[in-house]
Amino acid sequence: MDHTEIVKSIIDKKHKDSNGSCGIAIPDMALQSQLSKEELNPILKQLYSEKYFILREGINGKLIFKK
Repeated sequence: MDHTEIVKSIIDKKHKDSNGSCGIAIPDMALQSQLSKEELNPILKQLYSEKYFILREGINGKLIFKK
């Protein structure tokens, strides 16, 4: 499984578990995917440009929500 698919599966799982009401923070994404910030950023930029997810501002930072 490549890194992009791992990130997509984490976003999908969070969306399914919370019925779309909760997002995942970028540091939590890095921990769950076991990718460094340098590896994760290009993947997130690509998925954002493909409109796979949207970013919302949360209390403690930006959250990723599946679109």
